Amino acid sequence: RWKSTSNDWYLTITIQISFLALSASLPTAPFLTLFLVGAIEKARPELLAMGETMESIVASWPGLLFLGVMTVLEFVSKCVPVLDEIVDSIMVWIVP
Repeated sequence: RWKSTSNDWYLTITIQISFLALSASLPTAPFLTLFLVGAIEKARPELLAMGETMESIVASWPGLLFLGVMTVLEFVSKCVPVLDEIVDSIMVWIVP
């Protein structure tokens, strides 16, 4: 069983700041950010302290599979100009 240490607050804050920086530096890759958050929550749930609903969506195996596939498709579409335009047109309605 995992035991709490004095470095828990430092580690939690560091991870949250890292994800804020990652999401700010990757505005064109929202699926990658969600995939990484879900993977960390699945591996070490005590680090991010997500709510039950968010954890069941983002950190579940179906959620991680969906986000992983969408991340790969997003990166592939960035390499093909026609796909990039289609994805950008769709993202206008999804990402504010």
